[in-house]
Amino acid sequence: MGRSALVICLTAWALAAADYWVAPTGDDAGPGSSERPFRTVQRAAQDLQAGGTCHLRAGTYRETVPPAHDGSAAAPLVFLAEGDVTLSGADPVGGWEPLAERLWRAPLASDPGRQTQVFFASRMLTEARWPDDRDGDPFTPDGAPLAAGSSEAALVSPALASAPLAEGWPGAVVWVMAGAKWSSWTAPASGFEASWILTHMNPAKGGEFVVTGGRQRPDADHEWAYDAETKALYLQLPAGQDPRRDSVELKRRQLAFDLRGRKHVHVRGIGVRAASIDLREGEGCRLEGLRLLYLSHSRGGNTAGSLGEPTGIPVSGRSQAIRDCETGYSSGAGIELGGQQNAVTNCWIHHISTMGCYAAPLNLRGVGHVVSHNTLEFCGRDGLQPAGRGHVVQYNEVREAGLLTQDLGLVYQGGVDGGGTEVHHNWFHGNRAKACASGLYLDNCTHSFWLHHSVVWDCPGLGLQLNRPSGYNLVTHNTVVGQVGHWGRWPGREVDGMFGDLAVNNLVSRPLELQPGVCAADNLAGLATAAPPTPHPVIPTAAVDRGAVVPGLNGPVVGAGPDVGAYEASVEPWRPGHDFAKPPADVPGQPAGSPYANLLRKARFEFCGTTYGGLNDGAIAPWTAAGAQSAKAVFAGGFAGSPEARTSRLGRDGGGAPVLRSAWRVPWSNCVSATVADEDGTRTDDVWGSVPAEAASVPQGRYHAVHSRERWPKLRSDA
Repeated sequence: MGRSALVICLTAWALAAADYWVAPTGDDAGPGSSERPFRTVQRAAQDLQAGGTCHLRAGTYRETVPPAHDGSAAAPLVFLAEGDVTLSGADPVGGWEPLAERLWRAPLASDPGRQTQVFFASRMLTEARWPDDRDGDPFTPDGAPLAAGSSEAALVSPALASAPLAEGWPGAVVWVMAGAKWSSWTAPASGFEASWILTHMNPAKGGEFVVTGGRQRPDADHEWAYDAETKALYLQLPAGQDPRRDSVELKRRQLAFDLRGRKHVHVRGIGVRAASIDLREGEGCRLEGLRLLYLSHSRGGNTAGSLGEPTGIPVSGRSQAIRDCETGYSSGAGIELGGQQNAVTNCWIHHISTMGCYAAPLNLRGVGHVVSHNTLEFCGRDGLQPAGRGHVVQYNEVREAGLLTQDLGLVYQGGVDGGGTEVHHNWFHGNRAKACASGLYLDNCTHSFWLHHSVVWDCPGLGLQLNRPSGYNLVTHNTVVGQVGHWGRWPGREVDGMFGDLAVNNLVSRPLELQPGVCAADNLAGLATAAPPTPHPVIPTAAVDRGAVVPGLNGPVVGAGPDVGAYEASVEPWRPGHDFAKPPADVPGQPAGSPYANLLRKARFEFCGTTYGGLNDGAIAPWTAAGAQSAKAVFAGGFAGSPEARTSRLGRDGGGAPVLRSAWRVPWSNCVSATVADEDGTRTDDVWGSVPAEAASVPQGRYHAVHSRERWPKLRSDA
């Protein structure tokens, strides 16, 4: 017995993974022990095995770390900070010489590119531009106003007459915010190609622009420029500041950790500066207690709505987690969350989309993510963009959005099937857009979102906006200081319905304005006030016990019935946002069930050909051809503009969707059908849509969805 125990103990010792230590004063030729640490994190990452920990001692490490091995769920690879640790994507720049008063030059062999960042004494500097940046605030562009005569062919401004290097600015990039101002766009200053942006964001409609780069020399304090001909970096600093005394750093690496495709790697307590972390295509990786600043930047060059490059922290794969982290300062997104069943919890994400594009602190794609207890603030456009399906977005505070653009929401999405995405127990406030500044905003052709128990205030547009066509969006138990309304966009919008939409138990300051077809009940207007929530909100007496029972969406109820609005009397009030001092526990990502939900995916025949974490939605599955089996899919991109091209399509991320052209009653020869069962298996519904016999393909048309209005459970007000 004693010998067997000894053998087992020795075997376990032999299989135990080794820990390694790293220090700025270490030596990669050593053993990596606590007494003789490695010099670089990468040296430790080469040998680190499942169950092992790399201990990083205080200091700055200038490298990208791609671990060589995976961990496991029971024995992850761990990178752990011991003290104040920073992984930096920037390197020091030396060799500075003065050229003139406040102007400096240092040799630099190669162009650092459009994603370059330069720092002086830890401050990010501005690339040389015209007009000059007056205040250093990325959300005040200080651009030149577009004058009459501006168009897709040329930008006109009287101030150009006095601008340096105005003859084409070879190599320069122009940033433009014009027209409807949904997004900025960028192009070479010497010419650009027309794009969809020019329909709505055409310079002829006014706006402003900035020219960056193109051999401009710094002519304002805290500006930098690179000159490829002289192979030099130029810097202008205020009088008395000296780059030979205070550190100048130049971004050289995009990533601090490259975890793409890795499994079960945990990073804890490490600071990241001028770099990001790639979490694409992995499984079970976890970032915890990190501070990531200046994680991505670009001057653009040929962008229209999107920067067209990874920004922020890109995440895909499955079961990945980011929690208790600060993430700040990105020209694009904060976190791009794709894949399946990933989570962002208790994070502070701020100063995002400084380019003013379609990027947000959190951009969701994929399936089944959890976004919980985060604070998202200071955004050039939206605060949160929940594409994909089946997510849980809960206990977040989203504020101070719309700092550069217009026609947006603190939560915004358009043209997608939310698949039961649940947005609940959040605060949304402070939309600063100068036009169309909404709180919760589901744009045209969006359906199957559940919006409940959230508070919206300080949004000059609609507090909650459902643009038509809209379907199966369940809006319950919200407190909205403002109006709940809708808008139909195109000619022929009388066909843009709101079939299946439900608005119940909402406390609003102004009456709801929704189509008659919406099931609206037990909403109270005139009682929500302009005062923001407090830790102990006052619930109007008229709202207590006044709500209807909405199975799955009422939350805890005390008294004779649910209260109207986001809070329930006699229940401890909830408060959203991050709390690093008292971090919340991880939460499961299971949306509530409700008989009011649409049980059938793609009820409007929308195409979801995008692959989400290995799941390809196919064409219009679960729909299949029926009858003569001659139905087939055709595709229309973006938001379809004619009634015939949009009656029942909702689009996919990136544009394009098969559509059905049909009325309710057409010959059975051209049909599509599907079958769906209730979760408890007690009932199945045959669901079908039909196509005109003369149609050559499955064009666009109305749909017959899972539950007709007659089969909905009765609300109290309907009885």
